[in-house]
Amino acid sequence: IGARRLLAMLMRPLVDIDLIRIRQNYIRLSMIHRQVLTEVRRLLTGIYDIERLVTRLVAGRARPTDIQWLARSVDAAVEIAQVLQTIKYPLEKELSDVVARLISETNGLADAFIDAVTDDSVRRIFAEGYDAQLDELVHAHSQVDARLKDFEANEIEKTGIPNLKVKFNRVFGYFIEVRKAHVARVPESYIRKQTIANGERYTYPALDQLETEIKTVEQSLGQREDTLFGVLGETLKQHAAVFQSLAHILAEIDVYFAQGALAIRNNYVCPTILPMSDRRLHIIDGRHPMVADSLSSTGEHYIPTSVYIAAPDKRIHIITGPNMAGKSTIMRMTGLVQLLAQVGFCVPAKAAEVSLVDRIFSRVGASDDVVGGRSTFMVEMTEASHIVHHAGPHSLFLIDELGRGTSTYDGVALASAIVQDLNARAQARGLFATHYHELTELGANVEGLQNAHVPVAVLNDGLVFSRQLEPGEAGRSYGIHVAKMAGIPAHITCMAEQLLKHYEKQGGDSKQAMAAPNVRVEIPHQLQAWLNVCLSFDVNQHTPLEGTQFLASMIQELRELTPLQEPPKVYEHNQ
Repeated sequence: IGARRLLAMLMRPLVDIDLIRIRQNYIRLSMIHRQVLTEVRRLLTGIYDIERLVTRLVAGRARPTDIQWLARSVDAAVEIAQVLQTIKYPLEKELSDVVARLISETNGLADAFIDAVTDDSVRRIFAEGYDAQLDELVHAHSQVDARLKDFEANEIEKTGIPNLKVKFNRVFGYFIEVRKAHVARVPESYIRKQTIANGERYTYPALDQLETEIKTVEQSLGQREDTLFGVLGETLKQHAAVFQSLAHILAEIDVYFAQGALAIRNNYVCPTILPMSDRRLHIIDGRHPMVADSLSSTGEHYIPTSVYIAAPDKRIHIITGPNMAGKSTIMRMTGLVQLLAQVGFCVPAKAAEVSLVDRIFSRVGASDDVVGGRSTFMVEMTEASHIVHHAGPHSLFLIDELGRGTSTYDGVALASAIVQDLNARAQARGLFATHYHELTELGANVEGLQNAHVPVAVLNDGLVFSRQLEPGEAGRSYGIHVAKMAGIPAHITCMAEQLLKHYEKQGGDSKQAMAAPNVRVEIPHQLQAWLNVCLSFDVNQHTPLEGTQFLASMIQELRELTPLQEPPKVYEHNQ
């Protein structure tokens, strides 16, 4: 029930500040009173899925174990109410209301059935003392084994057969089993029922009489239990609404105390909630919860970052920076902080001030819709269309790349027009990540737009990412460096670097550069690329084993390259 309540809360964020602050107060209470938090969470493990148990009860499909689970849940709820009553705090009024509801609900239920059922679901359903007639039948049934043992002992003494056994199966009922070695000593009064490999099976009038008495007791016991169970079930049906109310209270307590435990464990904070009119989102040292958890599980450290979005001057951030720098993670973190804050939960940050929003829009990631006949670019534009049609002054949007599936100038034009529309007409707040550095001119010159970037440094031909969002624009995209990290062969990345230098000389007009007849780019021979890889290997940064493995791989590559001795090739751009 707690898990379902948590999902319902996440799917329905709040826009009422008072309700959000009430949820925050419950979570703060659980964080302040650590001992109460631990005890309540322990008791919550004894709560069964009351909602589904009640559904079976109302439908007439409840089993004895369902009634017992309901009883245990109510019993645990009573203990939870008692533990919560020990909290003394300025917010006691809110908590005392919850405790009062718990007590009022459980008192009526306790009178109805807690004392009726037993925890021993194997041997009996109802507790001793609940029904005198049932107790007599239970006592009689408990004597069955003793009576059978007495009968067996008497027959052994009477016949002198030492290994005579009284047994039972569903086909023959109760019978006497004698091994072959002692069949000759069987009395004439025994009636043979079956021959088995090791002996014979018999019946006996006295045993038949005993079996009849046992079956009568069992039948009466089952009928009495069925009668009492039916009466109890009808009584509990009248309390179905109370059960559902109790389930709702316990589910909310479960969610709040789980959030408190999560906040303590992962250093989350309750954000300051501001009205929509403030139009501000300030996250200090925010973390993406799932990425941070994943890194901590492997012993790595998550680098937190701060985000400040405010109308009107810093309404939209145009974020540039290289691939792998963490732009998408920062955007997702921002959206999750806004969502969790409006659910009323703590957020993964050092501190946060969050204004309410009416909608959160996101256009993150690339995917197509093959069945629907929509390309990746069409899906991208459809999502962008939804945002520009519905975003308003109190909306938050997160757009990660726009216009990638068409030509460069088409993409730049579309991205520029959309971000300017969101800024000027919709006046929405958000983050707009792009590799189109042309858009940074908007961030520098248009009111409401602000440039931001994720810094990166080049070290030993590799990249060092800061993972933090800072003001200003990125100098370049470092796509070739990322390609090297992905394992693109050195001769390809060398060619790409020379082409990049040439394109930059042509002012970024790659079409004109490709068409220039006199531009020649020398591509190093494969052997030269092999040498470049060897020379880039820093022995001081690797273990002896890694050095040996690298040497072996280079020798293998050299063997593959040796038959390909040929002069270096020169490619024209139009080739």
